[in-house]
Amino acid sequence: MSKKVFVTYSWDSEEHGTWVMQLVNTLRKDDGIEATLDKYILQDGTNNLNRMMVDNIHNYDYVVVVLTENYKERANNEMGGVGFESTMLMDIIKNPQERNKIIPLNRHNGNFDATIPNFLRGYNLIDVSDTKLEDGYNELVRKIKEVQKYKIPELGKGKEIKPEDVG
Repeated sequence: MSKKVFVTYSWDSEEHGTWVMQLVNTLRKDDGIEATLDKYILQDGTNNLNRMMVDNIHNYDYVVVVLTENYKERANNEMGGVGFESTMLMDIIKNPQERNKIIPLNRHNGNFDATIPNFLRGYNLIDVSDTKLEDGYNELVRKIKEVQKYKIPELGKGKEIKPEDVG
């Protein structure tokens, strides 16, 4: 069964919005992942933005958060939709049973730390900067599909070790 994924981001620019939409489209078309974003949801009728964020953050299997410098500023200062949403994400990240549903993507411009909001400091982030995009995308798909990159070998029986008789 396909995992449902909600992708959230800050409305930095038209170019950034297009990048996020292309990410969602690639997840859907190339990897069979039921991904969506606000632009797809909001095109159907009249919607309350806050309600839409609450529903999607809580009802989807994963929330992919695309981090940029603008996202960081809005989250840290609780500004606009990102500020509203980041307070919900803070509650989820504190809960060990729900923490793994948040997958932060770091879309930085050469300074990895410049995009990380306070509530995500110390957490594992996937680097999707231009130079790491392919590897980052593959890591994202693995996380969503819950497939580890490295196979952990089975434990062997081991050799029998006996104490030395000193006599």
